[in-house]
Amino acid sequence: MKKSFLLTAIIFIYAMASALCYGEYDAAAPLKIERVEFLSGKPKGYGRFQLRDGDNFKKAEDVFIYIEVANCVSERETRYYYTRLTMDVDIYYEDGLKIYSVEDTNFSDVQFNNKRHEGYIWTKIETSYLKEGEYKVEMTIRDENSDKEAFTLTTFRIL
Repeated sequence: MKKSFLLTAIIFIYAMASALCYGEYDAAAPLKIERVEFLSGKPKGYGRFQLRDGDNFKKAEDVFIYIEVANCVSERETRYYYTRLTMDVDIYYEDGLKIYSVEDTNFSDVQFNNKRHEGYIWTKIETSYLKEGEYKVEMTIRDENSDKEAFTLTTFRIL
């Protein structure tokens, strides 16, 4: 009796933790930006990265921006689920002048063993061509599996 109760309790806790970790997809809700971070280098996976301290950069120092989203769709292909995100990036100098624009960059085709409704995408900005000053980065992230999109922006400074 104790073993079956313990097994049932473990299964219940696992099911609840899975539901909390992976969330539920809501077709009526928008794609949601959960997190925007500056990193010290390329991310190693969802939630696996080294945070960078601050938003001040030296000229020629690469700017890595990591974005986590929620309420995206993962589609099953063969034995894995795939989350497919793309991003448009626009960079503006502090006077409002757009200095860079690219669409559908950084295609993120992330593979998972389970169905998920969270994902991530990142971009690298090379700063060797940028002059000193503050920059605004506008990013539109698209979930290619659901045709939803979300917008976020951040700023950084070249010293």
